[in-house]
Amino acid sequence: MSETTALSETQVQRLLKRLDRERRARAESEAIAEKALGDLYRRQKDVKLLQTIAVAANQTSMVESAMQFAIDAVCSHTAWPVGHVYFLSEDGTGELKTGKLWHLEDPERFQTFRDMTEATRFKAGVGLPGQVLSSGKPLWITDMSKDRNLPRAKAAEDVGVRTAFAFPVLIGQDVVAVLEFFSADPSQPDEALLEVMAHVGTQLGRVIERKRGEEALLQNAARLERALAENVSLYEDIKAQKNQLEIANKHKSQFLANMSHELRTPLNAILGYTQLILGNIYGDVPEKISEVLRRVGVSGHHLLSLINDVLDLSKIEAGQLQLVTKEYSISDVVHGVLATMDPLAQEKHLTLTANIPMDLPPGRGDAGRINQVLLNLVGNAIKFTDHGEVCVEVCHNQDCFLVRVSDTGPGIDPVEQHRIFDEFQQGETFSMRRKGGSGLGLTIAKQIVMHHGGPLWVESTVGQGSTFSFSLPRLFNQSG
Repeated sequence: MSETTALSETQVQRLLKRLDRERRARAESEAIAEKALGDLYRRQKDVKLLQTIAVAANQTSMVESAMQFAIDAVCSHTAWPVGHVYFLSEDGTGELKTGKLWHLEDPERFQTFRDMTEATRFKAGVGLPGQVLSSGKPLWITDMSKDRNLPRAKAAEDVGVRTAFAFPVLIGQDVVAVLEFFSADPSQPDEALLEVMAHVGTQLGRVIERKRGEEALLQNAARLERALAENVSLYEDIKAQKNQLEIANKHKSQFLANMSHELRTPLNAILGYTQLILGNIYGDVPEKISEVLRRVGVSGHHLLSLINDVLDLSKIEAGQLQLVTKEYSISDVVHGVLATMDPLAQEKHLTLTANIPMDLPPGRGDAGRINQVLLNLVGNAIKFTDHGEVCVEVCHNQDCFLVRVSDTGPGIDPVEQHRIFDEFQQGETFSMRRKGGSGLGLTIAKQIVMHHGGPLWVESTVGQGSTFSFSLPRLFNQSG
C-alpha cells in the first residue's frame, strides 16, 4: 500500500513539472504572439500614415500645406513633440534653410530651440539635416548629446531633447527638403518607421515637382503670351510695310509705264527721221554720214526694244497686261517668227528649222503676245548658239499646243536654270553675259504664257544645248 502511494507522488511531481513547462511554453507563445500582433499593429499604423500623407499630397499643389500636414501627421503617429522642415536654398549655395513650418507640442518650452533652428543654415554633411542632405537617406540619432556633429546639441539638451530622426524629400535622386523630428525620450532606431518615412519623402517630393511644373507652365505661358504680343506687333509692322511697298511698287510700275510711253514717242520720231534721211528724202547723204545714221538706227531699235520690255514688265507688275484674244493659227505664228529670224541665223551660219504638223487646228488667244514669246525664245537661241542649229517644234492634243525651241548652244548650269526667269537675270558664264540684253525677255515671256494659263520651262545640259518649252490651252478664255 505504501509503495503504491509513493509511486503516485512521483507521478504527481512529474505531472507538475510537465504542467509548469507547458505554462512557460504557453507564456512564451503568448508573448511572441503579442509581440507579433504589436508589430503588425504598428506596421498597419505606419502604412495608414503613409496612405494618409500620400492622399493629402496628391490632393494639393501647395508645398507648404503638404509639408505642414506631413509634420503634424508624423508627430501624431510617433507622439514626438517637435517636428520641423528645412528647404534647399534657391540661392545656389547648396545649403538648407528653415521653412518656418513647425509642430510644437509646447511652443513656450521649445521657443529657444526654435529660434536657434530658424537662425541656422546647414551645409551638406553638417548637423542632422546636413547629413541627410549629403547621404539622401533617413538618419536616426539615439542621443544628441553624444554626437559632436550637431551644432544644436546644447540647445536641444537645454530643452530636454535627446533623440532625433530626419528623412529627405526627394525629386529623383536630388534632396529638395529635409523633415526632422525630436523627442525627450531616448529610443533606439525604428527601421520600419524610417522605411515608411523614406516613402513619405518621395510622396512630398512629387508635390514639389508638381508645383515646379505648374510654375514652369505659367512662365512658359507668360513668355508665349509676350512672344505672341511681340509677333502681333511685328506682323502689323510688316503688314504696314508690305502695304507701303505695294503702293510704292504700284507707283513705280505706273511711272515706268508712263515714262516708257513718253520715251517711245520721241524715239520713234528719231528712228523715222533717220530712215527718211537714209532714204535721201532731204537730199543725197554722204556715205560716212549714212554709216553713222545706220548705227543710230540700230542703236535706236535696240533702245526701243529695251523700252518695250520695261513697258511690258511694268504693265505685268501693275496688273494691266491685257490679252487680245481671237482665233489664230499657231502654224502661221511660227512661220512668221522663222521668217523674221532667218536672216540672223544665216548671219551666224546656223540652220533654222521647224517641225510643224500639217493638221494643226486653229487656236484662240493673243497671237501677238504668243509671237512675242516665240521671238524671244528663238532670238535667244540664235544669240547664244555659235554652231549647229535652232529648231522649233509644235505638237498638240485636243486641249493644248506644246511648243519647243531647241538649240545646240552652250547649255545652262542647273543652278542658273531657276534664275534666268527672274527679272534682270542672265546666265553667269562669260559667253552668255557678253551677249548682252536687258534680262527681262524670259520674265515677260513666262508671264505672257502664264496669263494664257500655261507653263514655260527649260531643260538643259551644259555643253549639249537647251530646250525651252511652253504649253498653251488651245482655246483660251480671257475671263477664265
